[in-house]
Parts: sequence; structure tokens; C-alpha cells
Amino acid sequence: MDKVDILAIGPHPDDVEIGCSGFILKAKSAGYQSQIVVVTDGQAGLSGSQEMRIKEATESAMFLTGKEPIFLHENDGLLDDTLELRTKIANLIRTFRPKIVISPFNKDKHPDHVVLSDITRKAIFMARSNIKALENVRHQIQVHLEMILDPISAGQDEKVIIDLSDVWNDKLKSLDFHRSQKEVIYNYFKFDQMISENFGLAHCELFKLRNSILKNINSFIGDE
Repeated sequence: MDKVDILAIGPHPDDVEIGCSGFILKAKSAGYQSQIVVVTDGQAGLSGSQEMRIKEATESAMFLTGKEPIFLHENDGLLDDTLELRTKIANLIRTFRPKIVISPFNKDKHPDHVVLSDITRKAIFMARSNIKALENVRHQIQVHLEMILDPISAGQDEKVIIDLSDVWNDKLKSLDFHRSQKEVIYNYFKFDQMISENFGLAHCELFKLRNSILKNINSFIGDE
């Protein structure tokens, strides 16, 4: 597996597209490589079969990154903080050696998002620790961003706000691949309108900056 700049970890097949595909697209335009990880297959969704959701997520990831996503095939709606799952994610961090890891924010109504947020923070610590049982050598990421996927989190402090005006059309294309999730995507559009108007932007993505060793994260993704 090739080294990447960004490792984006989503609990369900459409979460990366909703939460950080704009960030991935902006980074891609600056020449940076991303890898998407999908922790569950979306089996508990109200629409779309497991096979359909895997297909949709694969098509979308290929559009966004040129690479197939990595599926961990955990149980949707039953995600649990286990040593096995923390180890899988820590090994992925050591394998891909990203500068940036993106995962969900832990203030969210969906329990899978909350659990994966906590798991990822622990996995990042494991990946940089001298744990011999893990694969490959230790790796310290430079930035940990948590994507805000739910309106209840939008009022939190210490946000990173990404203006999507230059990549919005391509973000729409990535969402269009998730044909079985029309209701979820529609609700996202309402969320985007609410938060974007609040910040005086046409469209944006919100993140919590959990950790940064860079002086200026915008310089990494080629922004002003």
C-alpha cells in the first residue's frame, strides 16, 4: 500500500462524502493523496442493501481519491470500542503514514460516530507508541481533524471552517453516487445551508481541530 497524505475514516459508507469530501477535493487539487476507510457496510440503514452501499461507496471513493476504499466490515449500529478495532485502525495509520487523519467528532447523536471518534483517538496514540504487536514502525500524524456530521455539534467552539465554493460541484458528484441514501443526503443539504449561512458562505465543512503539529493547516491543503 502506498503512503498517503490524508486518511479519512468514516463509520458508514456516506459519512466521508458528507463530512470531508470537500477537504479531500481541495487537497487533491493541491496534489495530495487520500485514502478512505469505511468502518461498517451501512447494514442498518433504512434504505439500500449492504451490497449496494459497498458499491456506492466504492464508486464515490474512486471519484474522490482514485483508490478503492478500505472496508472494515464492522456491524452498523453496533460499533463497539474494542482492542481489535483500535488495532486495525492503528495498523492502517502505520501502513499509510498519513500527515492528516480525519474522523467523526464525538458530539453526535449517532452512537457509531461517537464510538469511532473515541476509537480513532486511541488508535492514533497506539500508532505513535512503541507497541511491538502492531504492524510496521511507529508513526506520528501531524493533524487530527474531526468532521462535524450533525447539527447538534455545529455550535461547538474551536472550529475549522472550510469554504467549499471552489469544489462544491465535485462534492455534489461524490454524494450523487450514494443513490440509495437520498433522504440522508437531503437532510445534509439542509444542514449545509444552515451552517453555511451562519458563517456567511455558500457552502462549507466544519471540523474540530483535535491535534496539530503544523503551524498553519491551510498551507497543507494549498489554501490562502
